[in-house]
Amino acid sequence: MARLKTAQRRRGLIVWITELVDSVGKPELVVAAAELVRRHLVVLVLLKHPELEELAAREPKTKEEMFHSAAAQEMLERRRETVAQLERQGVLIVETTAAEVGIKAVSKYLEVKAEGLL
Repeated sequence: MARLKTAQRRRGLIVWITELVDSVGKPELVVAAAELVRRHLVVLVLLKHPELEELAAREPKTKEEMFHSAAAQEMLERRRETVAQLERQGVLIVETTAAEVGIKAVSKYLEVKAEGLL
């Protein structure tokens, strides 16, 4: 990020494709995006994990499944909170699966251009 900040002085569009790492504290991603969004338009393309969503929604049949489901629900809740925090900072969010990442990223780029956000 430091290199990007020095290399790209003029306002630009930054499309960042990543996974949102689950963490209890403030993820480095939030800090980095907050710095970048001061000067640039930041589109954060976040890869979703359908298997995590499936696990969180599954009706547990055993104690172990209950713990797994609860952990998945907690991870998804922290993700939602982080995404909301990023959006409040002005970061544009695209959530997608790995299979659709290219299509979704290009669609968001075209949307940004059509709306004249740059």
